[in-house]
Amino acid sequence: MAPVIFKTMSATRAENIAPRVVSVGRLVEQKNFPVLIRSFADVSGRFPDYKLDIYGEGPKRGELQALIDSLGMSE
Repeated sequence: MAPVIFKTMSATRAENIAPRVVSVGRLVEQKNFPVLIRSFADVSGRFPDYKLDIYGEGPKRGELQALIDSLGMSE
C-alpha cells in the first residue's frame, strides 16, 4: 500500500481546538510507537499547545501507556 501524498494542503483551525498529531495503528512491536512517543516528548516543550493522539489496540498497550506515564505525557 502506497502512502497518500498531498501536493498542497491548507487548513484552518478553530480557535478553541488544540492542534493535534494523530497516529492510528495496531499497538505492536513492528509499528514502533515508542519512537513516536519519545520524539513527541522531545518537541512538546517547543509546541505546548499540540497534543498527540494514538488510536489503536494491541499487546503493547500497557507498555506504551507506561512509557507515556514515565515521560509525564498522560494528559
